[in-house]
Amino acid sequence: MRAVEKMKLISKQKGLDKISDEEIDKVIDEERGEGSC
Repeated sequence: MRAVEKMKLISKQKGLDKISDEEIDKVIDEERGEGSC
């Protein structure tokens, strides 16, 4: 799953139009971690 799709999913789950930079960084870090394995 792409980071953008995951971010949209998180924002929907939280019922928010925008997510905080911390949430975005967390998702990006997870994506990088999965990709490097």
